[in-house]
Amino acid sequence: MSRGLGKVEKAVLETIEHDRAKPLDSYTIAFRISGDEYPTESRYSSTRRALTKLCKKGLITHMGDGWRFGCSHYMLPDEGKAYRERDARETATARAMFGLSPLAPKI
Repeated sequence: MSRGLGKVEKAVLETIEHDRAKPLDSYTIAFRISGDEYPTESRYSSTRRALTKLCKKGLITHMGDGWRFGCSHYMLPDEGKAYRERDARETATARAMFGLSPLAPKI
């Protein structure tokens, strides 16, 4: 039986809590955990496993895949919800400014 969060999971959660305002990609998280050195493949892999476990526990939320190396982005659940709402408002405002229908495909 598990005895709580592991070392990597704690480090991942601390990193995400430190930068609450923006989504962080998995590579950046691995980079910061590695002490600002380029993470080895095993470090990156253990970071991805920790991110998956934290998502399943509901401690962080997956924000989607990004452009950088195809890495996934993560945030705290409350911050992620606020980020998505703000993004939806900004998108609606931009569509209204340019006279686009809300049903038109994204630019």
